[in-house]
Amino acid sequence: MTDPASTSTAVSRGPEEPAAEPRSRFGPHSPNTIALLIACISIAGALAAARAAWEAQDATLLERRHVQALMLKQRRTLDIQSRVDHDHRLAALYTALDIRADGLQRDADRLRATQPDRAAALALQAQEERALRRALFPYFRLDVPVATEGGLPDHDKAAILQRRLAADSELREIDADIAETAVLLDRAHQRAWLMEACVAILVLSLVFLTLAMAVVGGAHWRGPLVGLGIGFGAMGLAVGLLVETGWIVDLFLKAGGH
Repeated sequence: MTDPASTSTAVSRGPEEPAAEPRSRFGPHSPNTIALLIACISIAGALAAARAAWEAQDATLLERRHVQALMLKQRRTLDIQSRVDHDHRLAALYTALDIRADGLQRDADRLRATQPDRAAALALQAQEERALRRALFPYFRLDVPVATEGGLPDHDKAAILQRRLAADSELREIDADIAETAVLLDRAHQRAWLMEACVAILVLSLVFLTLAMAVVGGAHWRGPLVGLGIGFGAMGLAVGLLVETGWIVDLFLKAGGH
């Protein structure tokens, strides 16, 4: 016979519930998944920070090169200006001797038939004036003035300075280097600024993922926090890749009118 107690116990227990399936250790919002995301974004942030420091260093070196080129141009310009000033001071004396020698020679030619002794003396004086003029010739650094038909010196200081500055090959090379360095410097500043923005975005992603990891008893907040963390992380990686390709740098330079 069957024991009534055992039968009642079996009836009261009812059907057995199936055993719960073990949860995945790497679910969409599991701590392990969030930790893995934090590790990946931390590595990307470290690489972006190193790249930003590299770009900032390049910008600093280019800025020094640009300043040195500007100083070299100023020094070269002052050197040419000092040469022009030096020649301008000698120009009046040189041209006066030239005009005086021509005048004495004309007087000598005019008196040669009637006063030969006087003409010979004037011709000698004209030769002395020309000798003095020739003695000044080596002291001119750039241009030797020439008397015009009206007897005035053809030594325009401003015109000669502009002509010399425009014709100087060293100044042309310096100007080309200044222009090239300015373009490279703008690009370096843009790249450094964008890489710093990439680092800031990745740090913001880490903040959201860390908050998601720290959520206790509020699983309904974990999903949005993880989503924000992944979104900002993807945005930061996209900015970093666009900076490396140079596309976004060109876009910012065009927007700035460069």
